[in-house]
Amino acid sequence: MKKILIAAAVIAAVSMASCGGKESAAVKDNESAIKAKIENCTNPDSLSLYVDQAKAYAQKLVQEGKLDEAKKYLDQITPVVQDKAPALAGILETVKTTLDKVPGSAEAAADSAGTKAGAAVDSLKSAGSQAVDAAKQKGSEVVESAKEKGAEVVDAAKDKAADAADKAGDAIKHALGK
Repeated sequence: MKKILIAAAVIAAVSMASCGGKESAAVKDNESAIKAKIENCTNPDSLSLYVDQAKAYAQKLVQEGKLDEAKKYLDQITPVVQDKAPALAGILETVKTTLDKVPGSAEAAADSAGTKAGAAVDSLKSAGSQAVDAAKQKGSEVVESAKEKGAEVVDAAKDKAADAADKAGDAIKHALGK
């Protein structure tokens, strides 16, 4: 039974690996096919259509998160289009410029993340500083309040002690008969 399961697992792994290779080969074939069509094209209308296909393919790569591959692909095709139809090459250059501004690029993402992290740290520092200042102020108020209450209690105790001493003195005088 174990041998059958192991054999099934091996077959599944081999078929998965072969599917991935076919997909990668299909992608390369698509790149090559569009490039070959552009290289062999003599009709300006057809060339325009092939350039649109190249743009669409580059957009597909960008949507899949393969920004660098899209840039490389356009870099390969642009010289060929430049030779055949300079006006269409301008379109590809515009697409490449747009790709440089895509926020999915690693540098743009790192810059954005760094800026956001810096702002968050500054915000935390400010909030922490405000909390410390507020705690110091509140602590100072509590200490002052405690001092005032303590002074009032001491004064009240002194007054009661003085009253008690006077009453005791009066009681002693009265007891001695004076």
